[in-house]
Amino acid sequence: MKKIYLHNQIYSFLFLIFITPCFGQTDGNMFRCGIRDKTGNLWFSNIGKGVYRYNAVSSIFTNFSKKDGLNDNNIESIFEDKAGNIWFANLYNGVCRYDGKSITHFTEENGLCNDTITYIYEDKKGNIWFGIEGSKWGAPRGGVCRYDGKSFTHYAIKNGFGNVGVWTIVEDNDGNIWVGSRNGLFRYHSPSGRFINYTYKVNSSN
Repeated sequence: MKKIYLHNQIYSFLFLIFITPCFGQTDGNMFRCGIRDKTGNLWFSNIGKGVYRYNAVSSIFTNFSKKDGLNDNNIESIFEDKAGNIWFANLYNGVCRYDGKSITHFTEENGLCNDTITYIYEDKKGNIWFGIEGSKWGAPRGGVCRYDGKSFTHYAIKNGFGNVGVWTIVEDNDGNIWVGSRNGLFRYHSPSGRFINYTYKVNSSN
């Protein structure tokens, strides 16, 4: 009985150290990512309080949250496009674009493929690619979403892509788009509009 009691104490201690902080992740102390924009300012995404911008000249922090026009205070990713617009993504309400003056929302209601966005990338042609976390409330609408400045195109299972968990997007020197996800590694084949699965080749090379 003493051994069991001791084990229970140890488990309780570990629970307090490692598990409990997860429940406080929206208290404004968790920062997900950061970027430096073209003007030298630093942007930090926050879980619970939106986004913080650090002015490299004045050394002043500015907080952007829902009260300032963001569509959510839990920001997963930040990206700056070639035009200098700052994009913010979250897992619940799509993405926002900040042009330095105003914030524009992109959600499923105005064409975005899915509101659960994890990653943002711009290719050489100026297309914006959005990585999707996966099924929202059970609806199979994962994959990636491409925005050409006017409309959105959804690539998912029907295009040879998996359904959930996009974590990274990158373009190679030949203009091919590569996507890493929980379902493997994929490359976009532009002529066919389909993705090629390279997961087997990656695994077999080890």
